[in-house]
This record gives sequence, C-alpha cells and structure tokens, in this order.
Amino acid sequence: MGDGESPSIRIVRDRVVYANGYGDLHDDDVEFRPAGALGRYVRWRWRAPYSIAVLALTEPGTALLVRNFRHSARREVLEVVKGFGDDIRSPDDVAHAELREELGFTAEKLTFLGTTFADPAFAHHPMRCYLAAGHIHGPGAPENSEAIRGIKRFPLTDTPNALRSGDVQDSVTLLLLWQAFHRARGL
Repeated sequence: MGDGESPSIRIVRDRVVYANGYGDLHDDDVEFRPAGALGRYVRWRWRAPYSIAVLALTEPGTALLVRNFRHSARREVLEVVKGFGDDIRSPDDVAHAELREELGFTAEKLTFLGTTFADPAFAHHPMRCYLAAGHIHGPGAPENSEAIRGIKRFPLTDTPNALRSGDVQDSVTLLLLWQAFHRARGL
C-alpha cells in the first residue's frame, strides 16, 4: 500500500439478483483496493429505513425475551423484540408498537441506547436499540408473518453465561442484555 490509499471495496457492477417486498439481494462485481484484485460480493439491502430492537424489563432484574422461530437458523431463537421502521412513525413509536404486538407489553419508560448494525458485512442497516421498563397488559398479537412461540422470563443474572451456554445466540440480544445487566449492577 505504498501509494497511501486506504483499503476499500469498489463496486464495479451492481447486480440485483433477487428482490421481494422486504429488500434486494445484490451480487456485485467488485475491485479490492488498492491491490486491484477483482471479485464478487453478496449484500442485502433492506427496504425499511431502519429497524428497532427493544429489551423489555419487568420486575427488577428480569427481561422478557421472545421465542421466535427463525427461518435462516432453522430453529427457535431467544431474542429481544425487533421490528422494521418506516418513514411515517418515529423510532420510539415503532418500539412501543412492537412491544405491544409481540409481548402485549406497555412501556412506561423507553431508553434509547444507540444505533448498531447487526451484520454490516452482509446488510448495512441501522438498528436503533432500546431498553423498556413496564409491564405486560395482555397477550401479544404478532403479525401473521411472524413465528413467535411465546415469551421467556430471563434473569439478568444469567447474562454472563448466555453466550457461553448458547442459550442466547442473537448478537443484538446479547448486546442489550449486557447493557441491562451492567445498568442493574450500577456499572
């Protein structure tokens, strides 16, 4: 890298190979710079402008996780409430709506933690992350395109072992559990 150029990937040809109502799958011809090597790179572009992830907290030290069958994993996964945003509602409004829909949860306090990208190597998509304190007010009413199989009460004290045990495999869920765990400990 004698010329001082920073490593990057330049799209030589952008090719959409699949599209549906949720997004587009690109199979791009690329150039890896500064070496000039040519290659291919697959990426997904979601149509939603952003998504949200919310960890619902009920009594002190307890989180509510969703048991959701995820097609790609071919199994049930424990995860935080997630949903796609739109250009009409604010991210806070989307977070409140998703909590009601997936858990039947009313958030009395919603704390924005920041924005992350779950997998920027494949789908660079902003995910706004929240903690929500409140209570379950009734059963959830998931969309018919979701495979939610119930709710698990998760003690925050189990967080340090969640990754090691494999009980929680979703990276965004682990991130939010750690945030809640450290806040509960006053760190």
